[in-house]
This record gives sequence, structure tokens and C-alpha cells, in this order.
Amino acid sequence: MTRAEKRALKNRIRNDIKEFLKIQAHYFPDLIHDIKKIMDARNHSYITYEIEVIIFAMILKNICSIESMQEMNEVFNEDTCVKKIYKVLGLEEKTIYYHQVLEAKLVLGEGMVISLATEFIENSRER
Repeated sequence: MTRAEKRALKNRIRNDIKEFLKIQAHYFPDLIHDIKKIMDARNHSYITYEIEVIIFAMILKNICSIESMQEMNEVFNEDTCVKKIYKVLGLEEKTIYYHQVLEAKLVLGEGMVISLATEFIENSRER
């Protein structure tokens, strides 16, 4: 996909979302409130995004005719998009930092793993 095609796709999606938000505010004013009532059965130690963020993103995926989860991740997984979803849902924005590491692990079996050593991977400026 060329840059021009990507820009056109993002503009179309942006317009689709704006239209959806207008329709949602007029015809379904309690939608966000109802989404926030959904119980989250996930293990809390594995949660990155709140359940309402995931559900709302899935609704937007369908509204924008995005066909796959991978395409949704490519389109929505930008700081500005995530910030706007948090804003629409009335949530405080989370900042998540990732750092690549190299880790030595001892696998003992049936889900038992022990980390032996962790080394941060630093980008070298040398050429």
C-alpha cells in the first residue's frame, strides 16, 4: 500500500468514526455507560487495556469495515488514536513503555519457568 493510499484510508476511517460518534451520541447516548458495566473476567495481572477500551475498539473496527484484528492493530495502534479512545470513554490515559530484553530461562515443565538472567538490549550508536 502506498503512502497516499494509507493517508486516504486513515482519512476515511477518521470520517467514519466521527460520523459514528455523532450517531452514537444521538441514538445511543448510554452506550459508553453500558459498556463500562461489562464485567471483565480476565486475570488482572495480564491486563494492558481496560475491557471498555477493547470493546469500543472492536465496535470501531466494525464501523470502519476493518476486516481483521491485524489490520485493526495497524490502524488503531497509534498514540493519538489510543488517546482519543480513552478521551471518548472518559478514562485517564495510560502510558505503557516497552523495552526489549534478552532473558535466560529455565523451563521445568507444566507452566513452571524460572528467569535466570535478564539483559536489556541497548541500541548501539556505533557504525
